[in-house]
Formats: sequence, C-alpha cells, structure tokens
Amino acid sequence: MITYTWNGEYLVPHLIIEEADGQIGKYGLMYKAYLKEHRTAKYNALLLSGSLTSYLIEIDQTANRQIAQVMDELTRSDPPPDKQSDPQAWTRHMNALRQQAEERILSELIYS
Repeated sequence: MITYTWNGEYLVPHLIIEEADGQIGKYGLMYKAYLKEHRTAKYNALLLSGSLTSYLIEIDQTANRQIAQVMDELTRSDPPPDKQSDPQAWTRHMNALRQQAEERILSELIYS
C-alpha cells in the first residue's frame, strides 16, 4: 500500500527504492551506462521496479566469474613465461590475456 503526504495542493507518494546489499563493480557500471544510453526502456523498467542495483551487481559478478574462467582457459592454451626469470614478460603476457578475456566478455555480456 502506498501512503501519501500533502505538499501544498498535491498529494506526494512515499516511494522507497530498496537498495541491494553490495557494491556495483566495474562491469556493472559499464552495463548501467550501456543501458542508459542504448536500452532506456529496460533501464527505466529496472529502475522503477527497484531491481536495478541487484541486477547490476549480478551482471558484475557474472562478468568477473566469466573473465576468471576465460583467463584460466587462455593461460592453459598459451602459458605465460616464467615469472621469476622474466617478470616484465610475464606481466605483459598476463595483461594481454586479461585484455583478450575482457574483450570477449564485454562483447558477449555487457554490450549485447
């Protein structure tokens, strides 16, 4: 049941949007920006239903899980050089793999 309060000549509803527990991470924020820009109807529906924050947290967690899985696959198929003997090459290699994994997840999950 919605309650109202008089504000001058108007009745104003008491609307409370319940926030989900947790932080929206990098991928959740990217998806939020994408929804606002390209999928406004879905964004507004999630916002008005009060489920936007929990949806974005779920998207962020899914993206992080999938990136970890893809990173595991990529490191198995293309093993990095020895970290002890050449740390810079290891870092370059791992950054390149991370970029590949993010690119794949962004195209599949965030920007689709």
